[in-house]
Amino acid sequence: LSALILTLTLAFASVPLAQPVSADDSNVVTIIHTNDMHGRLNESVAGVTRLARLKSYVTNNSVDLILDAGDAIQGMPISNINKGLKMLEAMADIGYDAMTIGNHEFDFGLDSLETLKDSNLVPMISNNVVKNGSLMFDRTRVLEVTKGADSVHVGLVGTTTPETYTKTHPNNIAGVDFEAPMGAVLEDIETLKTDNPDLAFIVVLAHLGSDAETPLEWRGDKLAERIAAEDVGIPVVVIDGHSHTVEDAVYGENVVYVQTGQYLDRIGRVDVDLTDFSATVTSLIAIGDVTLATDDETILVAEEEAKTEFEDMGAEVIIDNLPVHLSSDRDIVRRKEAPLGNLITDAMMDYGKTLDQQPHLAVINGGGIRADLLEGEVTLGDIIAVLPFGNMYSSIEVTGAQILEMFEFSYDTNTETDSDGNVVLGQAGKFLHISGARVVYNALREPGDRIESIE
Repeated sequence: LSALILTLTLAFASVPLAQPVSADDSNVVTIIHTNDMHGRLNESVAGVTRLARLKSYVTNNSVDLILDAGDAIQGMPISNINKGLKMLEAMADIGYDAMTIGNHEFDFGLDSLETLKDSNLVPMISNNVVKNGSLMFDRTRVLEVTKGADSVHVGLVGTTTPETYTKTHPNNIAGVDFEAPMGAVLEDIETLKTDNPDLAFIVVLAHLGSDAETPLEWRGDKLAERIAAEDVGIPVVVIDGHSHTVEDAVYGENVVYVQTGQYLDRIGRVDVDLTDFSATVTSLIAIGDVTLATDDETILVAEEEAKTEFEDMGAEVIIDNLPVHLSSDRDIVRRKEAPLGNLITDAMMDYGKTLDQQPHLAVINGGGIRADLLEGEVTLGDIIAVLPFGNMYSSIEVTGAQILEMFEFSYDTNTETDSDGNVVLGQAGKFLHISGARVVYNALREPGDRIESIE
């Protein structure tokens, strides 16, 4: 079996949020938050890059804190070739106060992540990432915000999804364990309160998500619900990531739960009312609606440097004239056979013929296919955009029983009904594209027993 191990992503949903509050600045702490930017260092909206628009928003508005809920530095070729360094430098330029660690922060390996942490470009916090028995990151931070003549102290807690065990390459987390996030967060809230009795409120930066397939004890929405149920005695804002969903909920009287979606499509904003937490307002700003500052104010040196480096590397022409458009649409690559998936796995089979261990079967998961190949000229940069995770070709020997188990797992999803009335598999990043085999499955059968035949 020749397998390219790639990372799953989660479904996106949209929920409308309220409009920004208009309040006396001395009574309001304004938080700008992002999640799952996935290295959008040079991706533009109407000719202006998303990060430059974010910097414009921060420049043009009164902002007290800028926070990120993980999966920030990895995901696009322009950020991957420098292992996330330029993305982190751009975030430092914008003024991020802290970020938590997402599963994809590990994609460049532990040594790289520890180097980025030690650079202190953006302070990194997470309370449950343990390497060889010791915490890798600070669990918490306390930030001071100046409001008029007074100072307000805000506590921060970071936490990371244990799904990282299966959502980065195992080599990237050798010797790393992920403690249960819910208990760790509750413990840290109590410690912050005890050690800092003047805290106005606490922000939990979580990379947990709200996906239905995530165990309940690892979900961010359930964490917010649990904090409210515990009646921790201090207002808490839970800023989440990982599920790529838009979230806006209030739990009890003292807990707000938010998430912006993905890819810096939106800027999240929370205006925390210091006198009446129930008057706190959450809002989203579409990135294309941001009023731009002057060009000089929005220039990001890291973006320009990364762009030059990437253009030099990615300009190599691989295909002179691709005659068709190969789609990476999630509705295709995550639930059924796709031409782009066939191309990738056929290429893997072809590559494997150069090795001593000849492949009989190649697979790739649909969640790892991240961009279209358009008609016309195709460059190395275009191809890296399709497969941005920097994984390696892996060749392993397996049994027939393991192949059957692998494909049953691939098709173990909820089912849906398409526009033609047919029952189809739900979108799942684990859906396998194949070369060297024919698999017949039946979506009407129960999960775990859907395979009709494998040849």
